[in-house]
Amino acid sequence: MVGGEEFGPYRLQRLLGRGGMGEVFAAYDVGQDREVAVKRLLAHMADDPDFQKRFKRESRAAARLRNPHVVPIHTYGEIDGRLFLDMRLVNGCDLERLLVEEGRLRASRAVAIVSQVASALDAAHRDGLVHRDVKPSNILLDRDFSDEDFVYLADFGITRASSGSSAALTASHVVVGSLQYMAPEQFDGVAGPEADIYSLGCVFYQCLTGALPFEVDGFPSLMKAHTEAAPPVPSLRCREVPSGFDDVIARAMAKDPADRYTSAAEFAKDARVVLDRSSAGHSARDGAAVPPASTRILTDPPTPVSDAEAGDPASAATVVTDRRPPTDDADRTAVVATPSGPTGPGGPGGPGGGRNQGKSRRGMVAALAVVLVAAVVAALVVIVGNSDTDTDTAAASSEATATGAPRPPAEEEKPIAVSRPDASLVGTFPTNGEPETVAVSPDGKSAYLTITGDRPALEVLDIASGQVLQDVPVPGPPYFVGVSPSGEHAYVTYYDKTQQQLVIGTMDTRLNEFDGAIPTGQRADQGSALTWLFGFAIAPKEPHLLYVPNMNASTVSVLDPESRAPVAEIPTPASPHWVALTPDGRYGYVTNHVPGQITIIDTTTNAVVGSVPIGPGVAPHSIAVSPDGKLVEEVNYDGDSVTFIDAASNTVIGTTPLPEGPQSIAFAPDGAHSYVVNEDGKSMSIIDNRTRQVTQNVPAGDDASMVALTPDGSRAVVANKESKNVMIYDVGTLPPH
Repeated sequence: MVGGEEFGPYRLQRLLGRGGMGEVFAAYDVGQDREVAVKRLLAHMADDPDFQKRFKRESRAAARLRNPHVVPIHTYGEIDGRLFLDMRLVNGCDLERLLVEEGRLRASRAVAIVSQVASALDAAHRDGLVHRDVKPSNILLDRDFSDEDFVYLADFGITRASSGSSAALTASHVVVGSLQYMAPEQFDGVAGPEADIYSLGCVFYQCLTGALPFEVDGFPSLMKAHTEAAPPVPSLRCREVPSGFDDVIARAMAKDPADRYTSAAEFAKDARVVLDRSSAGHSARDGAAVPPASTRILTDPPTPVSDAEAGDPASAATVVTDRRPPTDDADRTAVVATPSGPTGPGGPGGPGGGRNQGKSRRGMVAALAVVLVAAVVAALVVIVGNSDTDTDTAAASSEATATGAPRPPAEEEKPIAVSRPDASLVGTFPTNGEPETVAVSPDGKSAYLTITGDRPALEVLDIASGQVLQDVPVPGPPYFVGVSPSGEHAYVTYYDKTQQQLVIGTMDTRLNEFDGAIPTGQRADQGSALTWLFGFAIAPKEPHLLYVPNMNASTVSVLDPESRAPVAEIPTPASPHWVALTPDGRYGYVTNHVPGQITIIDTTTNAVVGSVPIGPGVAPHSIAVSPDGKLVEEVNYDGDSVTFIDAASNTVIGTTPLPEGPQSIAFAPDGAHSYVVNEDGKSMSIIDNRTRQVTQNVPAGDDASMVALTPDGSRAVVANKESKNVMIYDVGTLPPH
């Protein structure tokens, strides 16, 4: 019943639309006291475990997109056997209705609308999420912006989950209203980011002309048109359309995905160029000036790294001054194309001796994106056997303790636990919110957890008792946390809304007070509260520089915590998620989520010196380097696996299956075992690094997001976001005193 039906915490007020997958209601959320849109799927869909799994995965990924042109998803789940999505209620109409009511749009308005959709698509593609159903009815125009079109792209979180194979095309309820916009490869059950660009080209053509790209009837005819017919020519259909758009449509709707635009932003940029030229009276067909665009674009969508740029960091802009030895552009290009830099563990030119320097794989990713939790794996490596004292002292003492003081005599050395092939739960302890990431202090006494939600905080927890000691408010939404080798500061990534900057907050751990922030030089998307800074690493040697991946900008920022300033910015292939450093700090390994590869950087030159291909669609996520620097391990969120890399040759030496959704990985200090938390698998896996086999999968909580070990290797601390708790495990046996 519409107009008052109770559905969990929602009061369904009116029906907004009905389709083959379910119904959309304007609803009132009693618990949150707000109006929302609730999409309730058909009852039988919850009975399919595969669909349910994909739905929840895609919804989780979509809910964490923070682009201003993506309809925000508040929550998702299942109520009374019905899957649902709770989304923002947009006050306006969809593009399909607008085209029916007004016909073709002015070129300026069409370009502005498509540009905003392009911004949303690129944000999703950087996170590995493919929409698969870009069409006018999924493009919403918000009337709250009065005379301006503010555009949202809707239905992320459903489209990918609902069409996982080509067999879905035979179900009429899946393809109705979508066939007119389907890319040729989608008829074979294949869809990467290029498919979304094709669909956006179809939408753009319809906006310019008021007509569908292929005006034929029936599934066979439409399939043949999309797979065989030449792209439509808008200026032939409508003589008022500037002929420059013909080439834009031809490239966007090319039959071969490789011939299309490499990003939606590139598509939108070309459309704006044509518009500007026609406005200046240079259109070959339409000499009249086109009215200026009426649409406000909140953020000019950043152009993701293209295939060519992914293999050539020299083509991307480098930033700010660098405290390390400078490298001119010519040298930088040479290092990337034919490594000739300092000899590293892989031979001349750094790790791997220049292996795998070609173009990155095309991002045909049909996998979901996830909340990219950060780790302190690299920090843990830093803590063990590295110095936080000055360089001379470190050189004289050779090594340092976890507290940063010169290493005492051997008989007073702190013992390291012998890691075990199994773990036992010490206890489960509640937190005061949703813990996203966790780091452990060098003395092993405290755990630091980033708490997200309405009251963002850095929570300090006593590991021995499991009790929360203090919640320190964070000035903006936090994400990843790390601790300095001395233990005197905790570093937290967050979004400074006042400056619209992504920063690293520095907290004095003796006072548990924030005493400053380090700007990264990276701006966040306007209107977004998402921190795009993920698993950073802390250098083991003075000045303990921070290497911070910025997924949105496809860079690694190098920050100096002493001067609290950025000192360099390293361009990388798309969507860098995590950085791990070798124990000597010479090389950094960066996971690139969408291209499916590991990028290697030389920290003495801040240049990319190699790469290791992992595979398309597996989503490399978290990475760690063994304490002896000989082994690199990274987990693949969508591949449900861990990959082993020989650090001497930078080649893959093995892959082992894991439970669903591996999120983060950490080495035991003795290097014999590794620990992985699996978000969807709700478990922690223990890996024997000699056999590369899982020895135990111990239960963890809901949305297990992060694991960190105490420096002595005796305890593992796991943050469980949805469970709002931490679980502490006994994982190592200390030698008798």
